Amino acid sequence: MVPQSLLQVDVVMTAYATAVADAKLRKVLQQVEWFRVVLEEAHWIRNQQSKLFETVCILHTSRRWCFTGAPVQNRLEDLVPLLKFLRFEPFSETASFRHHIIIPLGDEENTNRFQPLQTLLWSVCIRRMQNILDTPAPEYREIRLLQSPAFYHDSEAQEAL
Repeated sequence: MVPQSLLQVDVVMTAYATAVADAKLRKVLQQVEWFRVVLEEAHWIRNQQSKLFETVCILHTSRRWCFTGAPVQNRLEDLVPLLKFLRFEPFSETASFRHHIIIPLGDEENTNRFQPLQTLLWSVCIRRMQNILDTPAPEYREIRLLQSPAFYHDSEAQEAL
């Protein structure tokens, strides 16, 4: 049974480790029909054999979002688990992803070999760069040390005594 307190809030945030632990024991998160499931640092689900991947994929929702600054860690196939979580067919299956995306990239004579990958990424990604977000730039301060590092460390050690 789902705790009433969980059903009475608009937003539920949980750590990945907590979600995995819940999936092993109580399965409370799996009992809710969520309005939206958002994965922060979504590249953590790139191992399709992991309990984490399994846990987030079985959550009940029709709206799935992934936030990550690094969707590709080592190879393009790292996108497949994200696409599987998003249920973005047919690219959520490794064989289909390879057929439609990876194999065309290997054809060096094809001048349009990047087009399938670009089309896929434009379909599922929103890229926000700071210059289009109209946010203030962070403040930077420059601090110059006038003494040598050895002098600084010696004075710190002396103060500690």
